[in-house]
Amino acid sequence: MVMTYASLQADIASYINRSDLTAQIPQWIEFAEKRIRRDIKINGFEIFTTSTMSIGDNEITRPARLLKVKFFYITVAGEYKPLRRRAHDFIRAYSPLPSVTGEPVYYADWGPDNFIVAPTPASAYPFYLAYYEELEALSVSNTTNWLTENAPQLLLYAALLEAAPFLDNDPRLAVWQKEYEKYAAAVQTESDDFRTDEFSGVAP
Repeated sequence: MVMTYASLQADIASYINRSDLTAQIPQWIEFAEKRIRRDIKINGFEIFTTSTMSIGDNEITRPARLLKVKFFYITVAGEYKPLRRRAHDFIRAYSPLPSVTGEPVYYADWGPDNFIVAPTPASAYPFYLAYYEELEALSVSNTTNWLTENAPQLLLYAALLEAAPFLDNDPRLAVWQKEYEKYAAAVQTESDDFRTDEFSGVAP
């Protein structure tokens, strides 16, 4: 049976066994998702996408919920060429006139929604982007995600740990911490076992 947002809340309430803390549970789940995002990087959070640059346009829309780029390639005559990440100021200094086009070499963040590349694309270069995605948060309207379907124990114990400030040295916290670390390591190891050269940053 797949864990859902509702069943996770019920499980947390059962473990905590404190009716006065029920209202805090949604926040604990939110913080648990952020904790897991910080602690592990796994294939379940990886997205691979391809698209094509527009001639004369040095901006590219960032994917929704992008957390961190793994690698960013363009293809030129069938050859994969990595774009190197740089600060936005470097891009502006390297390519001060966006109207001057060429083969992109660098990219940078440009606000919360875009990348900027330099030089401005002279051709419609296909590109290949791999990145870690922030999972869509659990809510009453989004009742499952990758964690509930593939790592429910990890999510449960992460949420229980977020209850620590309310439990005042509860001896169960040490047990929950140990269980969280066990499942985090297991999920990370399972993910690492499936990694290939492609997933490690080498162009396909």
